[in-house]
This record gives sequence, structure tokens and C-alpha cells, in this order.
Amino acid sequence: MLSHLYGASFQFFGPIDEDERAVKLREAAEDLRRRGRRPYIVGDSVTGALGYVQGAFELHQQAEDMGAGLRHIFLPGSMGTTEAGFLFSCALLDGPFTVHLVSVEYDLAELRERVDAIYRGIAERLGTRPASNYRQWTQFHDSYLGAGYDQPTPASLAAIRTFAGHEACCWKTPIPPNPPPRCSIWPRMAACRRTNPPICCIQGASLCCLPRRTILNDRLRRSMPA
Repeated sequence: MLSHLYGASFQFFGPIDEDERAVKLREAAEDLRRRGRRPYIVGDSVTGALGYVQGAFELHQQAEDMGAGLRHIFLPGSMGTTEAGFLFSCALLDGPFTVHLVSVEYDLAELRERVDAIYRGIAERLGTRPASNYRQWTQFHDSYLGAGYDQPTPASLAAIRTFAGHEACCWKTPIPPNPPPRCSIWPRMAACRRTNPPICCIQGASLCCLPRRTILNDRLRRSMPA
């Protein structure tokens, strides 16, 4: 909506894979340069990862201030930008969390390669390399991969229904002043009230889970398939 309001133009490349899409994007940018424009390609992985470097510092400081005792962090493993930035910051902090990267797009070998490449890029950009090796406290998971993008599995639908019906609704939002100490969205962590230590789940912006009693989730339950 904001793109339309600000008069952005759109060019659809069609149903192509991400490698071909990247080539098309560079070609479009070069065409604009030839016409005297100054295009900026959004999506430089290292630049984007720097924000998550700061984000991990903030999360660690907030957890310390609140005495939350966070020990496990779950991140969706996809393009590697969020993951590499967060892991780099955790390495600078000497690994305060066990970080779980749950692949939602690639096999483990490719996910690790993507994270490693961006991680090295951050080190080069900042001119520093953490002494701690992030692999020591990072776990990669691929047992939740489905058939493809936007193709939910029966297990994922069941987890959404379980979570909406018994725990909480989730949405992307800034962390509130007094967030609940325990939250989870992953299927095996659905009963997060029994989880010890607390779990925090992040996807881009902070993903906050509020207790069921604080929100109305009847609409969400009605929208789910039976």
C-alpha cells in the first residue's frame, strides 16, 4: 500500500528462480543508470545484517535488565541475513544464547553456506572478527521443511491451531515494556508454559507472544481450516 501511495512503479519478472531474478534485477538497475538515474538495490545482505547485529545486543541487554534468563533463541533459517547478523552479535557477546536456526527454505548445507558468507562479509565490513565461533552454540534444523513456499504441512496447520487455541496469538510488534517471560511458536515448544528456560522467537522485527487472556483469538480460530 505504501508503495502505491508514494507512486512507486512495479516490474514483474514472472515465475523465475531467485538466481535469475537477481540477474534481472541487476539488468534493470543498469538500465536506469544508463538513463541517468541512481538506483539502489535493496537487499544487500551484509548491510541488512548489520541491523540484526544491533538487535541481538538490544535483546541481550533487555533480558539482562529484566532478569529474564533467556538461553534459547529460535530464528527461521532462510536467506541468512537475519541469522548471520544475530549470530555475529552473539559471538561478540561470547555466546550468551543457544541459537536454533530452523530452515524454512533451504537444505542445511546451503543454509550454513549462506550464513557463513554473510557472517564473513560482516566481519570484513566492520573490520573485526569475534573470538568466539558461533558454531559452538548454534543448532541447525531442517526437519520442518515442507514441499515449497506457501505450502503448509498438516503438522504446521495443527501447530497453528494448537497455539491459537491454547497459548497465544502472535504478531510482529516492538517488544512491550514488560513482555511475558516465556513465548514460543515452534510446534515442539507449543506448551511453552512448561518450558524452562524461557524461549524467545524472532522473525525480522521482534515477534511477541501475549497470553491468551489478553487478546481475542476467536477470529483466528474461525479462519483456520477444520
